[in-house]
Amino acid sequence: MIVIPAIDLQGGRCVRLVEGRPDTATVFGDDPVAWARHFAAEGAPRLHVVDLDGAFVGAPRHAAQIAAIVDAVSAPVQVGGGLRDLAAVEAALASGARWAILGTSAALDGELLAAACRRWPGRILVGVDAVAGQVPIIFDNLPSALPHIKAGKLVAIVVAAPNRLATLPDVPTFKEVGLEPVNRMAYYGIIGPKGLPKDVTDKIYNATRQALADPAVRKRIEDTGSLVVGNTPAEFTAQIKAEYEVYKTVVDRQKLKLD
Repeated sequence: MIVIPAIDLQGGRCVRLVEGRPDTATVFGDDPVAWARHFAAEGAPRLHVVDLDGAFVGAPRHAAQIAAIVDAVSAPVQVGGGLRDLAAVEAALASGARWAILGTSAALDGELLAAACRRWPGRILVGVDAVAGQVPIIFDNLPSALPHIKAGKLVAIVVAAPNRLATLPDVPTFKEVGLEPVNRMAYYGIIGPKGLPKDVTDKIYNATRQALADPAVRKRIEDTGSLVVGNTPAEFTAQIKAEYEVYKTVVDRQKLKLD
């Protein structure tokens, strides 16, 4: 077992939070560099430094202090908090940190984790908050998950939506936590066979728009956590093509094949 002292940074100070809540901070010191030197003098084999402000906003906020910590001690330093893209990871490693820690981004953006591991082999760590040795997590469409969230059986962490949802106003979007590329909503639509006559397409479209204009219908849909769009056939076609290109890029980059 390796004992690794942790320095958690919030507002430029060394703190400890209760259950990760930012309003529960206990301040242990105003000089993180001094604490780093203290731990190193006590024989710490490495230091674990977390930018808590960066973790909450989705981008590093203590880069200068972390660089000062790295410069002040000979022990290797692992850094996490707010590393949500390759540029942030590169900056952390360029500051002199031996390892970069991916937490939220590792759980929610597997493509970023894979890309970081390829680019900096042996220098990427994954941070996991674990109880009983496992972390239960699920990616699900909100209509099926919402009843369980309301019943307290699931805790909503983040949603893929343009803005926060009225049904879950306290849950941030992927964009808010620094993972905008993942902020892609699941969607439902009506699709017909190839070559469907335009007059038939228009008739179905107009009937659908009329149904979606009914307040009772809209409420039934919105109560599931869904957003009512009702775009045109041309807009829906463009949306499907754009979505295809996004995931084709991932498949090609990862060289994914059907077994």
